[in-house]
Amino acid sequence: MKHTIPKDTLEEIYKYIPIINDEVKPLFYRDFEFNFHDLKNGGNLGVSLVCLRDAYFRLNSAKISWHNAYVQNIWYKKYEENTPSDIEVIIFSKYYLDYIPLLLYAVKEDVAAFILNFLDKLAEFQKWSKLPTTVSLFEKKRVISNAGKTGLFMKEKYANHQLSKAIFTLISNESWQKAIKYRNSWVHEKPPIIEGLGLQHSRESRIKNENGKRSFGFGGSSKPDYSIVELFDITKGSIEAGVVLINELITIVDHKSDEIKNKIKFC
Repeated sequence: MKHTIPKDTLEEIYKYIPIINDEVKPLFYRDFEFNFHDLKNGGNLGVSLVCLRDAYFRLNSAKISWHNAYVQNIWYKKYEENTPSDIEVIIFSKYYLDYIPLLLYAVKEDVAAFILNFLDKLAEFQKWSKLPTTVSLFEKKRVISNAGKTGLFMKEKYANHQLSKAIFTLISNESWQKAIKYRNSWVHEKPPIIEGLGLQHSRESRIKNENGKRSFGFGGSSKPDYSIVELFDITKGSIEAGVVLINELITIVDHKSDEIKNKIKFC
């Protein structure tokens, strides 16, 4: 980004962004013990590490998007001499913020794959998923994503497991729920209406039928779903919730790594 913003302002922006465990890089590239374990004992610990690495980098991309959105917002409001209209400022910020819920949805899919591989429960999960009672459960709860199915699997089979508690904490987070709701609307319906972006309408008929007469009004917008400030808050809060989860998963994997290394014996 070519915008020139005072260093102290940039440092303040960086403070807003949560930090992922500093040990993540050496941890993610310590593949040897995980794959050595799989070679000697079977399992998919090596694959689980790849899944967690994917989740980490997607979450990091979400952080970069939030940072860029905030910089855009600050730049055009405070430092650009030819400041565009408020609509343009919102559009520039929204461009980056829109991708965060999409990335976070992918993060939860990565985490689901990590859990099943880390616990070596993929075969059990696939068998469970095909049971008539499970198929009915999916239909009743309208669950189609692997992450959603994995969450139900862990709740039914391993509710007290440390990994289950970690993901249950995530999905109960209010900002995370709002971010996923935003993503679902963005993908399956239409991009949510953001206040201040001019004339916008929901995908509902504006034709009115009163006293046998049909009409529609000119002008006016549908009620906005969010303000740009709310979208900043939702995305920041959901990233923070994601960072808490990833940090906990990194700690769990780190302990497993130490456990494996202590058991490795070379002849």
